[in-house]
Amino acid sequence: MKRELYNLGNEEFAFFVNRAGEALNKIGVPYTFVGGSAVQAHTLKRLCEKYQTDISTLLQNKDIRFQDYIRSTDDIDLALLFPDNGQDNSFARSVSQRLCDSLEGVYLSANEESLFEYKLVRKGISRPVFSIGVDDKSGENLALNISKQSRHLRGLGLKFYDSFIEQGQELQIPYSKGNDIKIRVYRPEHVLATKISQFRAKDSMDLSNLVKVMQESGEEIDKEELRKVLLPVYVNNLGRFSSLTGIDIDLN
Repeated sequence: MKRELYNLGNEEFAFFVNRAGEALNKIGVPYTFVGGSAVQAHTLKRLCEKYQTDISTLLQNKDIRFQDYIRSTDDIDLALLFPDNGQDNSFARSVSQRLCDSLEGVYLSANEESLFEYKLVRKGISRPVFSIGVDDKSGENLALNISKQSRHLRGLGLKFYDSFIEQGQELQIPYSKGNDIKIRVYRPEHVLATKISQFRAKDSMDLSNLVKVMQESGEEIDKEELRKVLLPVYVNNLGRFSSLTGIDIDLN
């Protein structure tokens, strides 16, 4: 059974995500974080703005049930944009290796109270796996799911892969005083669209969580963008999304 271990409220996970983004920026390959970590980032960005605070303070607020907003995970999904659509495996392998080399190591936490150790335990172009340790405690495993071709955008087809990455948003989320998470993610409607197209149990949870926090922030969801991406192929799933969230969407 898949275990759900980490979210951006865990400093060792947030630090890892930060380093991955910094490494990819240096490598110079366009990218976005997608999937569950993108949902977490959009959700936490809005919660921090709503309560005018940072993630570490939110975690201590007994009036906020973190689990009502955030689903933890044991992997990170990344979409990379290569000029050759990822056909050159040697180049893709080089990018993956440089990314893993940048992540592996022992680091001092931002508050200088803990040591984080990231150790590569399984190599791979598309799914390298790291163990994460904190201080003297042996770590749990965290997988990087690296998509490098349009076919890896499950269900939505070729035409959206490039544009979703190109339209990605850079979020800066306060984690603690003087310490921010910087993460590039799909825009909210594209996160929702990828989840709607699959509509597994965990996707349903992510959809509910993200829509809930967007609505609480007084944010309008771009329904026309959802229609453009999902119709006519996913008309039934879009109808399920409408019923789940109460958002009225023209399905014609």
